[in-house]
Amino acid sequence: MDTARLLGIADESNNSLIYQSLVPLIAACRQRGKTLALVHQTRKVGGSYGEGISGGHAFSAVVDVVIEIERYKSASNRRKLNGVGPLFEIPDVLYEMWEEGVLRVLGDVREVGLETVKERTMEVMTEQWSTSSGIVSRLLDPIPSKGQINAALN
Repeated sequence: MDTARLLGIADESNNSLIYQSLVPLIAACRQRGKTLALVHQTRKVGGSYGEGISGGHAFSAVVDVVIEIERYKSASNRRKLNGVGPLFEIPDVLYEMWEEGVLRVLGDVREVGLETVKERTMEVMTEQWSTSSGIVSRLLDPIPSKGQINAALN
C-alpha cells in the first residue's frame, strides 16, 4: 500500500503535512510497544541512502530506520537491502530468489562480493577434484550464490 494515500496525504512534497500525519501514528505505536512498518515508493530516478524516497524528506526524517530494496547488478533474481538510520549502522544485505520460489539471504554484501568469495573458495578447496556444489557445501554462512561461486572459480 502507498503510505501517503493510506494516511490521506494529498501533497507528498509537503513536509509539514507528512510530519503531522505520521507523528501521531508513530507515537501511538510506541505507546503500545508495537513496531510500525510503512511501505513507500521510490522516485523514478532512484537514489541511495534515503535520497530515492518519493516526496518530502519528512518520510525518512520522522522514522527510525529506512530500508531500501534495489535490484543488484545484472542478476534478475537478486536484490540488495540497505538501511539508513541515525541510531546505528545497518549493513547492506543481499538476498535472491531460487527456482523453487524460495527467498534466501546471501549475507552482507562485503562477505559475498566476488573478491571475498574467491578468497573463501580458495580456503576450502583441496587437491581433490570437486564440483561447485561440493565447494559450496564446505563454505560457512553466508553462502554465496552458485553463480558467484562459479564466477570465483573462473
